[in-house]
Amino acid sequence: MRLRVFANKALNHNRKGKFPDEKIIRSSRTEPEDTKKRRDTGKSNEKRWGRSLKRNTLISVRVAKNSVRKMFRSTSFYVLLFFTLVFWYLFGHNIKELAADLGYGVPPYLLPHFFGSGTFRVQGRLLLVLLTCQAPFLSEDRLFTVQRTGRMAWCIGQMLYILLANVIFLAVMLAAQVLTLLPHVSFGSRWGTVIRTAAENTTLLYSYAGYGTVKSAIISGMTPAEAMGKQMLLCILLGTMVGMASFLINGITRKHIAAVIMVGAVLAVDYMGEIDGYLGTSLLRLNPFAWVSLTEYLNGTYDFAVNVWKMAAICAVLMAACIWCTKKGWIRVAE
Repeated sequence: MRLRVFANKALNHNRKGKFPDEKIIRSSRTEPEDTKKRRDTGKSNEKRWGRSLKRNTLISVRVAKNSVRKMFRSTSFYVLLFFTLVFWYLFGHNIKELAADLGYGVPPYLLPHFFGSGTFRVQGRLLLVLLTCQAPFLSEDRLFTVQRTGRMAWCIGQMLYILLANVIFLAVMLAAQVLTLLPHVSFGSRWGTVIRTAAENTTLLYSYAGYGTVKSAIISGMTPAEAMGKQMLLCILLGTMVGMASFLINGITRKHIAAVIMVGAVLAVDYMGEIDGYLGTSLLRLNPFAWVSLTEYLNGTYDFAVNVWKMAAICAVLMAACIWCTKKGWIRVAE
C-alpha cells in the first residue's frame, strides 16, 4: 500500500523529471551564491595579504641591502672611518704606552670610557650624528627604485638600513680600538691591570702622549661585559633615533637641516651640564644625547632601564611617523 502511494505521488509530481523533495534537498545542501562568493573573496584576500606582506618584506630587505652596498662605495663613509681611527688613536695612545711600560696587555673594553670622557664624548656623539644625518638617502636611481618597490617598501627599507648602518659603525668602532691597542692588546673577562692602574692614578696617563682617560666609576660599578653591552645598546638606540629623526625632518622640509639641529643638540649637552641646580638637571634629562654616557647612570642622574625604554619608544614613534608621512606623500623621493 505504501509503495503504491509513493508511486502515485512520483507520477503526479514528476512531470518535469524531478521528485518533489529533490529541490528541498538541494537547497538544504547548497549555500546561497552570495555567501559562497563572500567566503571565497575573504580567503583570496587573506592569501593576497599574506603574499603582499611577504613580498614587501623581501623588497624592504633588498632596499636595505642595496643601501648598505652603496654605503661602502660612498666617500663620506670612508671620511667618517678616517676620523674614527684618528679619534681612537688620540684616545688610546697613552693607554697603549702605559701598557708597554707595565708589560701587560690591555683588554679592548674602552668604549664606555670613550663616551664618558670630556671631548671624546662629544666627538663620539658627532660621529653617530654624521653617520645618518643625511637621511632619506637619495641616490641617482632613487626614482627608478621607488617606482619599482613602492613608497612603503622603500621607506621601511631605508629605516632598516639606518639600523644596519649603526650596527656596522659600532663594529667599526670596536675594531678601531683593537687596532689602536696593537700590539699590546689582550682578551679576557676582567678589566685588567693596565686599565685599573690608569683608573687609580689618573695623573700617570697625562705623562704619556695622548688624551685618553679611564673612569674609575665604571670599573668599580660594572663588569666589562655589562659596561660594553649597555654602551653598545645605548649607541645603537641613539644612532637609530638620530637617523629616523633626520629622515622625518629632511624628508618633510626637503632640506638637509637635520644635521644642524642634531649638531646643535650635541653641543648643547655640555652647556646644559654647566648649568647648576634644577634647571641644568632638567635640561639634561630632556636631551637624548646626554643619555649615552654610562657615568651619568652610575652617578644617579638617570635610570638605565627607564632611558632604554624611553629611547626605544621614541624610535617606535619616529618610525610610525615616517611610515605615515611616506604614505601621505609628504616625504620626498627626489631633489
